[in-house]
Parts: sequence; structure tokens; C-alpha cells
Amino acid sequence: MKTIALFYIFLCLIGFLFFIYSPIFNQFYAQLGGGLAFWLGICYLTVRYPLRGVLSSLRSRSGWYILLSYLSVHYLAYSLLLDKILGISLSTGFGLTYAPMESIGLNNGIGLLFSPSISMGNSQFYLDLSFFSLVMGLVIGLLVLGNIAELRRLRGLRRDVSLVGLPLAGIVSGSTCCISIASILSYYAPIVVTGMALVLLDVGYVGLPFLTAIFLWLNYKNLKHVNIVLVEKLKWGPQLK
Repeated sequence: MKTIALFYIFLCLIGFLFFIYSPIFNQFYAQLGGGLAFWLGICYLTVRYPLRGVLSSLRSRSGWYILLSYLSVHYLAYSLLLDKILGISLSTGFGLTYAPMESIGLNNGIGLLFSPSISMGNSQFYLDLSFFSLVMGLVIGLLVLGNIAELRRLRGLRRDVSLVGLPLAGIVSGSTCCISIASILSYYAPIVVTGMALVLLDVGYVGLPFLTAIFLWLNYKNLKHVNIVLVEKLKWGPQLK
């Protein structure tokens, strides 16, 4: 198992190096190969370790329905905001876009968050998703699924509405964080296009998905702990009486 983990860590390193040295190669292929290697490694390590327990929720058909439904809404809504946030329009069709790097440097690694991206559609309706947004959407979707699964267990163990309602509010607010904040940014971005505004947009694009994932992960861990405690109480309760 450690060998497999080391292999994916190696993939991340190779992908990062491809971006650093992409100016000396064909940049499109260097960034495409580097991005695939890096984010494949990140995706595997994230799902295999922090989210390992969540995968059990995919054993049921309803789990797949929840995950696929959330991913469809998440990717569609976040992509449709791109035109307002970044002020760009795409040509009709399907393609892969990338950001050329001028020289070799560590700062090229930042491009892994934005480049390359998958684009499809037309100027009125399109999707544009980077590997970063695809992986973060999957991570958040799995965490939403895990939270809902633990909430179902909690509802089965306790009928207290307040006990179930608070975690449910956390799941809803956490899962919609990226989209709701992105909507606010898209509203104000055309008004203020200063350098500081662009920095804030970049921070929002990168930081909010991370914050959402952390919040949902903590909520999931708390729900799991509560369920374990309740199961133990129900198991030993009759004997204590």
C-alpha cells in the first residue's frame, strides 16, 4: 500500500516539474501531461486517505444518484459564472485551453490551478473547468455524500429534530459556499476591475473550494463521532439500567 502511495506522490512531483520546465517543451502537451499526472496523484491520495470512509456511501444506488446530481449542479453553476468573473467568451465547440509560460521558474506551478482547462459550448452557454475545479468538485461532492449518509444514520438513531437540523444546515451551507460566493464575486467584478479586485477573485477561486472542503470534512468527522457515541450508548444503555 505504501508503494502505491509513493507512486502517486511521485506522479504529483513529475506533474509539478513539467509545469516548471514547460517553456522548454511544447507547452500545451507539457501542461496537459503535467496537469493530468499532478491532479491524478492528488485525487488518489485525497480519496484514498482523508475520504476513505466516504467511499462506502457509493455502494448504494442512491449514493451514486446524490453524487452525480450534486456534481452536475456544481460544475454547471460554477462554470456559467466564469464569463462574469473573468469576462471571457468562448467560441462554439469543444477544446482544451492553456496559459503559456514565459520562462522556467517555480511560479509556473501556480498554473496547475488554472491551466489547462476543458471548454465546451458557445458564447451563451458553456462549461469551462480546470483540473483543479474538477478535482475539488469531486472532493466536495464526496464530502456532501458522506455527510448525508452520516445524517441518515443519525436520524435513524435519534428523532430529535434539533440534533438533525443543525448538521443539515451545515451540509447545505457548506456545499453551496463556492457557488454562492462566486455569484457575489461575479456581480462586483465588472464594477471594480483593479489589480486588487483580480487578486481577490483569484483567492476566491482557489481558496473557497478549499474552505468548503475543510468545513464539510470537519462536519463529516463530527457526525461520524456522534453516531459512534450514540451506537455505544444504545448498545450499553439497557445493561446500565
